[in-house]
Amino acid sequence: KAPPYQLEGGGTSSFLTASNMMSKMYTSAYKRLLPGSMKRRISTGKWPSGYAWFILSMNNPLRKFCHRILGAKIRIRDSEVSIFDNFILLCILISSIGMATDTPMANPQSTVTRLIRGADTIFALIFLTEMVVKLIAYGLFLGP
Repeated sequence: KAPPYQLEGGGTSSFLTASNMMSKMYTSAYKRLLPGSMKRRISTGKWPSGYAWFILSMNNPLRKFCHRILGAKIRIRDSEVSIFDNFILLCILISSIGMATDTPMANPQSTVTRLIRGADTIFALIFLTEMVVKLIAYGLFLGP
C-alpha cells in the first residue's frame, strides 16, 4: 500500500488517488481552452483529440513534465512571471546581440569570433529544446 500524502484540504490519500485528482484537474483546465466539439471528444476519450503527436495522451508522464516546465512561475512583487518564457526571451536577446556583432569577414581564429560562434551553437540547442518541449506539451495537430 502506498504511504499516505497530505492533501490541500487537510485529508490524507494514497499517491494513486492524489495523482488521479491531479489528472482530473489537468484535464479540466485543458478542456477550458478547447472548442465544444473537441471537449466532447476528450470527455468521451475519443482519439486523437487531446493527444500530442497522436501518441501522447494528456496523462502521459512526459507530457505532464513538459507542461510543468512551461507552467513554472515565480512571483516578483505582485505579479507572476513565467520562468521558461522569460529564459527563452533572454536567450533570444543575447543571441541577437551576438549575431549583430558577428561579421562574415571576421577572422575565424579570433577569440571573440570563436566565442560568438560557439554561443550560437549553444543557443541553437536551447531553441531546439524549447521547440521539442512545446511540441510534446501542446502537440502539433489538433491541439488547443
